[in-house]
Amino acid sequence: MPVPPPSGALTVAFRVLCMRCVRRKATVPDHDCVWSPTSSKCGYCVAQKSTCAPMSWFLADEYETLIDAETSSNPDPAAIKAAAAEARVRLAVTALHTEQSRASSLLEGAVAAVKDAGEEVKKVAVAVAAASLVKKRKRNEGEEDLHSSLEPTTSPELASVAINTHLAPIHTVNISGLLDSGKHSDLRIVCREESWNVHRKVLSTASSVFERMIDELPANVHPGVIDLTKYEPKIVEKMLRFIYQKDYDDGRGTVPLSESFAPGRHDRPIPSRGALITNINMFIIAKKFGLNVLMNFVLGKHEEALEELWDTPSFERSITLLYDSNMDEVCKRELRRATINIIARNAAVLLKNKTFRAILNRYGELATEVLSITVTEEN
Repeated sequence: MPVPPPSGALTVAFRVLCMRCVRRKATVPDHDCVWSPTSSKCGYCVAQKSTCAPMSWFLADEYETLIDAETSSNPDPAAIKAAAAEARVRLAVTALHTEQSRASSLLEGAVAAVKDAGEEVKKVAVAVAAASLVKKRKRNEGEEDLHSSLEPTTSPELASVAINTHLAPIHTVNISGLLDSGKHSDLRIVCREESWNVHRKVLSTASSVFERMIDELPANVHPGVIDLTKYEPKIVEKMLRFIYQKDYDDGRGTVPLSESFAPGRHDRPIPSRGALITNINMFIIAKKFGLNVLMNFVLGKHEEALEELWDTPSFERSITLLYDSNMDEVCKRELRRATINIIARNAAVLLKNKTFRAILNRYGELATEVLSITVTEEN
């Protein structure tokens, strides 16, 4: 969308006012959106390393108001800020309506699909019931013509069978207690001095890695044994507990708080300082065994623990583990993102602490990432 250019900028035909600059004008009225001949983005977006989105067509009125305010004989900064803010609000409202319309369309499509699926299930149930009746009658009356056997498919008896088949609940086996009881186990997991009686079907269903390990076991050995000695026993047990029980304990009990890292917070208990390290190791083993559901679950637990432990000595230990170890890049990226976010939100407090400043000096990469996200959020 063309706007009057300042001296030295491109001609009107080659200039647009991007939305990032509109947001900037809402706080800094004299900000200019200037485009360079050597870039497809304005100078501000180039500096921010961000995408440059021009104003949308439906903001034409807001655009005119903004330009009138900027080009008046006596520009009023308050009027410019108000015009830019109005454009932001209009964009947000339009985007919200668009998403609501899209969500409504998706929901209608989903409802229609469910109805169609229900009809198909009913047809299958009727067919299964019909086949069952035919088989029963053949046993009782001898071989008969198949078509005559199928004639009563709309009888009350068949309709009742079909309806009951369609509405019958699907029962799932409760496996949450099987890890502790070891009942019907056909496999043993060994890790140093610890071992667990487990079930091949449960593990192979949860993890393709476990499935491969089980397939490689000798066929004549029962129960088979899988050795996971290279992992910590407590981490292996927590992984198995998640597979069976969909949860694990990261050890967030309460311990006294050391004043060396967070003066003034010694009057309240905090989660166990081992929770952060436990969750990091859980994420690593979940990645190794292809347990994507567990990986997402660990991230949630880890973020909760970070909210409570960011000003404790264990936070330093977790940073050391994330930046010193030869961890998988995927693990590093996901876990570091949560750590960097918590630092950025609490930088004012953390930077007053000598220990934390030493951590930033030791890990320049961490300092750069924190600075980057802080500047991005401020802008």
